[in-house]
Amino acid sequence: MDKKMLTIFIITFVVIAGTAAASFWSTTTTKTIQFGSSPALSTTTTTTALSNSKAENTGITVVRTSSDDNLVSALLRILGLQVDVDEITTFRGRNMGYGEITLAYNLAHASGKSVHQILDMRYEEKMGWGKIAKTLGVKLNDKADNAQLILRDAQLNDDADKFKIDIQVDLDDEDKEDKHFNNTENNSHKPEHNDDHKNPHQNQGKPHGKKPD
Repeated sequence: MDKKMLTIFIITFVVIAGTAAASFWSTTTTKTIQFGSSPALSTTTTTTALSNSKAENTGITVVRTSSDDNLVSALLRILGLQVDVDEITTFRGRNMGYGEITLAYNLAHASGKSVHQILDMRYEEKMGWGKIAKTLGVKLNDKADNAQLILRDAQLNDDADKFKIDIQVDLDDEDKEDKHFNNTENNSHKPEHNDDHKNPHQNQGKPHGKKPD
């Protein structure tokens, strides 16, 4: 290959490579929101631009909704809690439902823990709601009822109905445990029965010992 042909080859290669680079361009932006002891949500947005085409967004988008605002207002009215709406939006970004979010705030309010501590117990330590309530020393049944009240006040009726179904197993377990505890307590306080004391006058007047022949 002579020098002229080599030069043409190099120029052609550079042009093709430049065109390919210009036709495809990609950037990735990651935003991490802190949640308890671990990242609450990693929102990654990848924008890809192709030549002669529109840019596409293939990342995760967490959108604040009016339902988030309604829940914040209901938590303030019923529990007196001032909650940042962005916090609720972040929890939803972790695929959490409004029901469990509301229950977590109820348990936090009743126990003095933070909502992040409650959710760490749930998702980091993999504890069920019944065990969490027992550990905190509160009644799950009461807090679940209150959570449904808040959800309905926030006009989240469908979420309240779904939450009632989802939490039912935990509530049934708590009821069984309460019944077992009550039965054990009642049995421990029952007086012992002694046949000798049923009727103190039963043996009066009867001869003792063997009857003479």
